[in-house]
Amino acid sequence: MKSRKTRFILVGILLVGFIVLILCLWNQKKSVTYPLQMESDEKHQILARAHGLKPDSFYLVSVKRGKENIQIFGSSYDKNGQWVISDGKNKNRKQVSRVVMSDENGNLDFMITGDDVNTKSIMLSNLPKTYHICHSSNGDIRLVVKKEDILNGDCSEETIKQWLDVLSGFRKDMVALTGKKIDGITYVATETFAHYGLAGKPIYINQDYVREDLSKINLKGDTIEQTILWRYIHEMCHVFDGATEEQMESYVFDGELWAQLETLYLLKKNGYSFDDGKEPFWYFQDSIPLEQGIYSDEGLLNKLAHIFEKYDSNMSSLKAVIMSDRFEGEHSRSEKIQIFFDILSEEMKVSLREEFSDKEWKVAVQN
Repeated sequence: MKSRKTRFILVGILLVGFIVLILCLWNQKKSVTYPLQMESDEKHQILARAHGLKPDSFYLVSVKRGKENIQIFGSSYDKNGQWVISDGKNKNRKQVSRVVMSDENGNLDFMITGDDVNTKSIMLSNLPKTYHICHSSNGDIRLVVKKEDILNGDCSEETIKQWLDVLSGFRKDMVALTGKKIDGITYVATETFAHYGLAGKPIYINQDYVREDLSKINLKGDTIEQTILWRYIHEMCHVFDGATEEQMESYVFDGELWAQLETLYLLKKNGYSFDDGKEPFWYFQDSIPLEQGIYSDEGLLNKLAHIFEKYDSNMSSLKAVIMSDRFEGEHSRSEKIQIFFDILSEEMKVSLREEFSDKEWKVAVQN
């Protein structure tokens, strides 16, 4: 009799445990909201903060729009937060939302502006199922997208993972090139703004381009013929050049030129092209020549690309420039570019000044 009663008790305990487990799993799937500390000013700006979140993780801010327009700005520690804005101008939208990311300590803040914002409608929650986080195999590259952009972009999740693995390899190459220990790169491609991409932590990619971009990924055939979306690499290079810090690295005299030069290095090192199937050294050949007296980063890049092709086809001398201590202290742009050419000349064992006409040199160095 006792044995039967004991069995009933054990079965009951197991059943209760099973029910508790199911409820826990169910609650994990439900949208969880987080408490916010809010303060406002006379300019109708509301600053909201949250603490104790999972570090470097993604959340969704949402707010009901009233009769007036509202805007949601990104975090204050996010360099591009002020430029990437969810805008509630569409009067048919009853709710405005955007993705935000917590910092390495699990803190998060954002700002909302508008004349008739109901603070009780401001919510911070886990990302809903309409969003998707893609990872490289080792998790060092993350991409946040809206699920519809994958489903309608003619690109499978497996292909995206393989592509992120390619970017992961580039991240490791940048660590080796710069000596900078950046363990991961995050792309958020869920918002729209005035540029293709903005480097920072996270890197923003304009959602308007995402669906078409993903459909272009091609990892078949020789690497030179593949399409790996080189602009994502370009934004990553900006991060290594100091885009997430208070100031750029000391060797940077032109931010766009350096990101492109490093992108060229990575593509050449790994046998890829600028997604056009052609020799990457010749990508900038249609740019405005320096000889015309007009400076552009692509004009100088075209000149530099041909110099590297001629004297240092694996671009190994670039590392000597980045690692040099000659850039320490205060230097003007002209002084930095002169140091840049001096180091390259020493590494290539050739006078690069002789590769430029007087007019080209003046435009390149004195601009």
